[in-house]
Amino acid sequence: MSDGFLSQFQREPRTEFARRLYQRISQQPEPTRHTRTALRLAALSFSICLTLFVALFAASPVVRAKVVDAIRRIGGLNFHETQDYPISATLRVLTPESFSLEQALQKLPFSFALPGWVPEGYHLEEQVQVAEDISLTYIRLTWRSPQQRAALYLQAEKTQENYDWGTLVGTGSVEEVRVNDQPAALVHGSWNGQTRQWDIPELIDLVWQKEDVTYHLQTIEGSVSIENLTRMAESIP
Repeated sequence: MSDGFLSQFQREPRTEFARRLYQRISQQPEPTRHTRTALRLAALSFSICLTLFVALFAASPVVRAKVVDAIRRIGGLNFHETQDYPISATLRVLTPESFSLEQALQKLPFSFALPGWVPEGYHLEEQVQVAEDISLTYIRLTWRSPQQRAALYLQAEKTQENYDWGTLVGTGSVEEVRVNDQPAALVHGSWNGQTRQWDIPELIDLVWQKEDVTYHLQTIEGSVSIENLTRMAESIP
């Protein structure tokens, strides 16, 4: 007995059945809230290092012209906007060391102030980070909250006068805001070493100058509102 009729006897499924089946097999599972948080935390921990420790650069006019699309000056700060991932020839990398806050204050060659207000539930960690070379010195402090998976970071830095520094950022990532009625910059995103693109738009960095010290306040948008980030910045005397 021939079984050819088994392969030949094929009816086309109903349209509605076919549509639902296609949707079911092609639909990707929605990531859970925990997964999204974990991804953001991984992005944050990577981006903090890349944005604050690597994106400061000094380059000759020829190199800068090849890298930079536009330069924005906000409150005495230069932001070099580009669509191209930073190359090592344009960057300076500083490696931080950990100290107690008391030890760090004795080591720093400049003075800075701590905020008088922080969002509820955030507590300052005992260890801070300090890095320095002939051109730049910075201190970086971390506040954490048991209720929020994302931390708050404050970096205070001072650049030597003879060095022409700027911050290399993605095109269109900087907006001008106000801190104590003075110009400040709010940077959205960071360089992503895996995609080699300006990415991670939920990362926010509030940057402003006070006398000869530059301050950064950085976190994940949504864990701390921009209004509270500004309030914390304005509480620094």
